[in-house]
Amino acid sequence: MLYTRGPPQGADQPMADNNAPSAYSASAATSNVNSFGNMKPMERKILQHIMNSAPGEEGIHVSDLTRGLGPNINAEEVSNALDSLTEAGHIYNTIDEYHYQVST
Repeated sequence: MLYTRGPPQGADQPMADNNAPSAYSASAATSNVNSFGNMKPMERKILQHIMNSAPGEEGIHVSDLTRGLGPNINAEEVSNALDSLTEAGHIYNTIDEYHYQVST
């Protein structure tokens, strides 16, 4: 490519620092964790558990998810949180209605 009308606008400016933080260099997990602040505690717990426990495309089964959240977990609360996270687009069903994965 030849510049017939001079260098591109801003070419005389110094190059940006390549080591500076950028929105493009942040990992998906980090950006997801930062957006958990406005979620209910159960929703945050579910998202974190799915991200840590379901690396494959298949996702995690609801029963494995519930067991992984710890003892004395209210199944209705988990179900409501899954519905809310699905409606908000944070998670989606994978191979059937019982498997979930985090949206990227």
